[in-house]
Amino acid sequence: MFGQVVKQWFWDTYDHLGRLLVLNLLLVLLAGPVLFYASAFLLSFATAMGHPSGTVALAVGAFVLCAVSTTLVWSGLLWFGFRVSQEKDPSVREFLRGIAKRGRRVGAVVFAGGFAATILAANMWWYFFSGRVEGAWRLPGYFLGGLSLWLLLILAGVLLHALPIAVRTEHSWLRCLKLGTLATLKYPVLTLTVLLFIAGFLIVGTLLKLAGLLVYGFVLPAMVANSLHDVVSMVESAASRGKAERSERPASWREIERVEGEEEEERLRKARYDRGWGDLLRPWEM
Repeated sequence: MFGQVVKQWFWDTYDHLGRLLVLNLLLVLLAGPVLFYASAFLLSFATAMGHPSGTVALAVGAFVLCAVSTTLVWSGLLWFGFRVSQEKDPSVREFLRGIAKRGRRVGAVVFAGGFAATILAANMWWYFFSGRVEGAWRLPGYFLGGLSLWLLLILAGVLLHALPIAVRTEHSWLRCLKLGTLATLKYPVLTLTVLLFIAGFLIVGTLLKLAGLLVYGFVLPAMVANSLHDVVSMVESAASRGKAERSERPASWREIERVEGEEEEERLRKARYDRGWGDLLRPWEM
């Protein structure tokens, strides 16, 4: 399944490379000034309020800034990826349309996930780096810190599944998180492998004097998450069809049409992504 995720991500990116590069560059150019002026405002506000109220205000402001920025980026890029999966040949304008259509639901998922991630990260800092866990509490502290780390990884996997669900469906943000949790628990190895794949590319992009992040820092995680959702949905649909075929009860005409539609969609998807080096070197012959 991981190979299929990578294959779909590669061809989706290759087919829309120019627009994705433009989107990533625009996001990088916007991120710099926004982060600079927002950080300056937060620091000035925190200084005016004094300590410790200023520290709390700075932390809350930074959390809101990160959550809002993440919402705008992921809702727009995942909607763009969704339109790519639908073979709609989306324009850069679809990024803004995705924010307008799905920004609120994606924002709820991001704020809930970010709040949980902040708590887990604070626990890790307390048990591993604060230096306040000593004596007989040191061993239990290491255990609790390690547990927080694993929960943080699981949370990252949940968000990796839940965010595309929030963009593609009309479910509530709470149900999106529930479905993301179920997908993470059902496909733990695939989810962890995809997370490591994304992290590896981001680390390499950082080591290349941030050049990699300028090229793909925003679009790569979103497009990989989009491909992951497509592959998991395809596997689940195939499993549902197999279960229905083994059932002795006759299906309705509506059910038969739905199954035939899913089979045709799967056939077209397979044909779309079953390409080789010749298609990469000679795209005009596809």
